[in-house]
Amino acid sequence: MSTWRRKALELFPQFKQEIEESDSPTDVWFEIEGNLINAFKRSDDDFIKSVKQYFSWSVATNDCSIPHQSATCGFLENIGYRKEYWPYLNMLFTHQQFKIYKTTLGYSLSKEKLGEMENAFYEK
Repeated sequence: MSTWRRKALELFPQFKQEIEESDSPTDVWFEIEGNLINAFKRSDDDFIKSVKQYFSWSVATNDCSIPHQSATCGFLENIGYRKEYWPYLNMLFTHQQFKIYKTTLGYSLSKEKLGEMENAFYEK
C-alpha cells in the first residue's frame, strides 16, 4: 500500500472505500475538499485538524513527489479559487503558511481577487 494512501486512511477512516478506490492522492484531496466547507460550517474541529495534518504531511514530502503536487495543485488551487473558502482560510493556515502558499492559493485569481482573498484571511 502506498504511503499517501496509508496516511489518508489513518486520518480519514470515514472515507475508507473512497481512499482505497482512489487512483492518486489528488482524488483524496477532492474527497476532502468536498467535505471541508461543511466541516467549517459545523465547526468540526477533528476533521479540520485531520485536513491540516494531511496537508502538512503532504507538503513535507519532496516537492516533486505526487503527494506534494497533489496538495498544492489538487487542494490549494481549488480552495483558493472558491470564494466560499476564503473566510475559513485562517482556520487552515497560520499567517506564515498563508504567506508561503498565497501564490498557489491565488494561482488562477486576478490581482484584484487575490487582494480580496488576502483581506478575507487577515480580517479574522
